[in-house]
Amino acid sequence: MLTCMACRTQSTTLTDSSYKSLGIATNTAILLNGISMFFGRRKPEEVSVDNLNQFLNLQFEKKLGQLGSRSRTITDNLNQTILKFSDACDRFEKLEAEPSVEGRYSVNINSIKTQKGRYTSSLKHILSSARFEVDDAANSYDKYRRILSDLERMIKDILEANANFKIVLYCYSNHLWDFKSLFSEIERRTEELKSELGNKSDEFSEYSAVGEHILRLNNCREGAGSLKKGMDALKNGTRQGNENSPDKDVEISRKLCDKKSELARLNKERSSLHDRITSLTLPLERASKKLDHLSSGKAKLHVFVEKPINTINNESEYGEFRSLVQELNKKIHEGSIDLKNGDKVSEAVSMLLNSDIYSMINSFKAYQQKELEMSGEIDALERGQNEIRNERTASERHAQEMADMEARAKEIEKNKAAEKSAIEKLFLDHYGVLISIID
Repeated sequence: MLTCMACRTQSTTLTDSSYKSLGIATNTAILLNGISMFFGRRKPEEVSVDNLNQFLNLQFEKKLGQLGSRSRTITDNLNQTILKFSDACDRFEKLEAEPSVEGRYSVNINSIKTQKGRYTSSLKHILSSARFEVDDAANSYDKYRRILSDLERMIKDILEANANFKIVLYCYSNHLWDFKSLFSEIERRTEELKSELGNKSDEFSEYSAVGEHILRLNNCREGAGSLKKGMDALKNGTRQGNENSPDKDVEISRKLCDKKSELARLNKERSSLHDRITSLTLPLERASKKLDHLSSGKAKLHVFVEKPINTINNESEYGEFRSLVQELNKKIHEGSIDLKNGDKVSEAVSMLLNSDIYSMINSFKAYQQKELEMSGEIDALERGQNEIRNERTASERHAQEMADMEARAKEIEKNKAAEKSAIEKLFLDHYGVLISIID
């Protein structure tokens, strides 16, 4: 009886070469073979390319465990605290007490009362912007990450409002205990939410890695589809006459002129934006190196300063950059960093912090992308124009282009297979799910 079972399980065991074709490591293959000896071969679950992201979010959600419910509890408490804060704003707005102006001279009491109203209105507007529902979130991590971003922005806006209305906070300091305690509660709860998400950072990194491969797979598939359309159009073009070639040539020339003018405009605007970004960071180059020399941290300010466009790619890196710039400013004012032109550098720091350099960098990259797309369109138009102007060699050119497209199609199919294999392996490694991706 035991011999029969061994024979039966042996026949269903995957070979190393079979696993390698799926992109699965040999040690993983050995483990699965061992499992299959007792339980039989696991049949892969078929998942279409269109459903991969949905399937990934489902597996990721399972791995997140209680993140959603714990985060919901935190945000529910935050919502109640924000409502209490808004009520405290209403009470403060209606407060009839006179402002305390002791120690301050030439102060207009009526002006302070007016600013009190503006301050509370500003706070209520900021508090009302808080949202705790995200309808288009892919999963609970994505939902609460976006909620956390909104909360951190809200806290930042409140602090800026406090800075703008310092006189109100000073003259009514004895009436703001609710504000202080409720704001501290918001900060504490926000940090709790941040900690919850931080506890799942490894799982999010795994999720992001799979998501990147899915994106590449979709890009391969879209590229294959576009290439097929191009090949079909090219095949049809070889059978069509060129009776309207002169008219087509004029039309393409007009389009090329328009596209090149637009490309030149984009290039000029991008260059101008590059100069603005460089003018903001260049004055900090020498001082940043001195800060890096004093600092034992891994992050180096001069790396950001020398190549801000290449090194500031997301809000996290931008926040790190701002923190380092603020630290530089502090060191300059404290005298820890000795500079001959300290006042000018400090002024340059203030100008940089007050500018939205992150938006500038994003705009610069958007211009780069638009230029790339525009260049592609110009190349396509020029190819079409050359095709019309060289009718004598049209068939040879078509044959060569067809051969190139076929070669590219084979390369795309090869890349698709590699991405599928990588995704299947990552699902097995990270989520313990054996899948087979189908188109």
